[in-house]
Amino acid sequence: MKSIGKRIATQRRLKNWKQEKLASELGVSQSVLSDIENDKISPKWEFIVSVAEKLETPIYTLLPQDTFNIMNNNNNHNVGYIQNNYAVTEEERTFYKETISNLQEQNAKLMILLDKLSDKLD
Repeated sequence: MKSIGKRIATQRRLKNWKQEKLASELGVSQSVLSDIENDKISPKWEFIVSVAEKLETPIYTLLPQDTFNIMNNNNNHNVGYIQNNYAVTEEERTFYKETISNLQEQNAKLMILLDKLSDKLD
């Protein structure tokens, strides 16, 4: 299983970025990024979110698969669940609550649209 550091390195390479470029984008030194990619430093949740944003990749691609599993539906919306053995930090809890809230909002809007479309079919 790849660590978060190894996953960051993989995603960085897929983007054809050197450590220096990603480090600069994140506002850290190249040596700090190297330490993270080599699992000498564990990144904080905010850092992982920033990496995902800079590399334009979903956060789940940076998380170990035994802690975060993803299912894709036909619309490329990502739905994830966390297994019981994963300790959730306060930052992660906030992120998940915001994600749930946003998805519930989207769902409510879709339900209204479905109702309107159904009315037109009657």
